[in-house]
Amino acid sequence: MSSRYGPAAQYSNADTFDLRRDEVSQIAFGHGPHRCLGAQPARMEPQVALGALLQRLPGLRVAGTEQDIAWKTGTVTRGLRPVVDHLGQAVGRHRPNGGGSVVPTGLR
Repeated sequence: MSSRYGPAAQYSNADTFDLRRDEVSQIAFGHGPHRCLGAQPARMEPQVALGALLQRLPGLRVAGTEQDIAWKTGTVTRGLRPVVDHLGQAVGRHRPNGGGSVVPTGLR
């Protein structure tokens, strides 16, 4: 049943290896005995990265309201649609060399 969703059904020139392909939708982890061993770490990495980012950049805020956040759902996956972020003025500091460039405080 899932063969109808194979590469030929989704991509033009599916047999051509193209790293710049614009039609990429997702990378599936599979299920059952052939489930990808990296599925759990791949799901955990964004949570850890976002937690570290929020600790280092306390001024980081989502632009818009809670109603602007949209979820995309599927039969197997669920995730956020792209969210625009806003760093805010309290996040940066001037470089010590007097160059005037702003460096986020969490990246000192």
